[in-house]
Amino acid sequence: MLTGNFVNRQGCLLAINVALLALCAAKTAHAQDQDIFRRDRNIAVTDRPQPEYDPLGLQVGSFLVFPKLTSTITDDDNIFATANGNSAAGIVDEQLQVTAQSNWSRNLVLLKAKIDRQQYLSFSEESTTSYELQGFGRLDLDHASKVSGNLDYQQDVEPRSDETAPTSARTPVQYSVIAGDLNGYRDFSRFRATLDGSFDHYDYTNSTTFTGATLEENQRNVLELKLRGQADYALSPNTSVYVALTGNDRDYDIKPPVAPYDPGSSGYELLGGASFDLTRLVRGKIEVGYLDQHFVDRVTPDMSGPTVHGNLQYFPTELTTVSLKLSRDVDNSGLILTPAYLANSATLKVDHELLRNVILTASGSMEYDTFGSLDRLDRRIGATAGVVYKMNRSVNFDLTYTLLKLITTGAARGTDFNIDTLAFAIVLQR
Repeated sequence: MLTGNFVNRQGCLLAINVALLALCAAKTAHAQDQDIFRRDRNIAVTDRPQPEYDPLGLQVGSFLVFPKLTSTITDDDNIFATANGNSAAGIVDEQLQVTAQSNWSRNLVLLKAKIDRQQYLSFSEESTTSYELQGFGRLDLDHASKVSGNLDYQQDVEPRSDETAPTSARTPVQYSVIAGDLNGYRDFSRFRATLDGSFDHYDYTNSTTFTGATLEENQRNVLELKLRGQADYALSPNTSVYVALTGNDRDYDIKPPVAPYDPGSSGYELLGGASFDLTRLVRGKIEVGYLDQHFVDRVTPDMSGPTVHGNLQYFPTELTTVSLKLSRDVDNSGLILTPAYLANSATLKVDHELLRNVILTASGSMEYDTFGSLDRLDRRIGATAGVVYKMNRSVNFDLTYTLLKLITTGAARGTDFNIDTLAFAIVLQR
């Protein structure tokens, strides 16, 4: 690939045309000083600045540096995500993160480095070390135009509870990912044109089964490309509507005859949506439309149909935020019998500021995954409850309970499991 597939080429070209449409329609207008596309009238509980508890950082030249050390001890009652659930273990997690952010009046540079060590007190072969390096930059061309870019590298492991994790692996599967994104927009009075391109390259390391056989995980190595064009029109300073088109291409490193078939695919999403920040009660974005994903092997049936993406927040009081997230996407499966699945998910979350320095959180989630022509349906049910206590600028405490339950049905069903975890964290920061 890059497959050269007709659907993908047309999707990417249409994405560019959607972005250019607003430019052509409004090129005779003038940009306004007010950014009528910002949605910061309401502030969520977890985003609200708290000057007496937020870290100040360390001044290093024209940058502020924020070091952060998080020490977590977790009780996990089913670390292998199996049906019998008889594999409880304690886990000690040490995570060090350093973030540097420029404090210039214009433009922005942000750099981040993170290393995370998880040590299992029993089943030590499950212990892992991961790290991440990230750089972000934003160029403020003028008050109506901005260009931003992001580059990220991660070395990580796949949680055994993931949809794509092989149940027969002796140890968690390791992988690396390098990802990049380039985004730019231009405002013309009530119009905004946006173009966003991204890539993600996943590189998996082969593993072994409990019997010593090799698991060819490198067959999952894939380069994913996306290009999204969007044209917005502001109905008011607090509400806008838009159309968007996203083209994508998924090109796997290993193809026949080494692999049994080519799992690559390409597709598009055509969307219409609205972005709003109304009164002091509701803020969010919702988009609905149609998706279509076409597979190279011509044996896997296309995945198509209606789609929705949403991120809504309701503010019953200044101390409470209720959030709802919705999505419907085609994701890579990691399975031999089918390269992808259709994930339908919804998450409801409530954050409440009990005291200025005490935040309560509870959430529930549901996901339905269908696997094309494969006779399999997965239902994932999740729930969390937690409390954050901010003692001062430098010390926070975090207690979190998490439930994850998988119910899988069909002739090709996976393995049901139920996982309960309780985690206590101490955060030291400057």
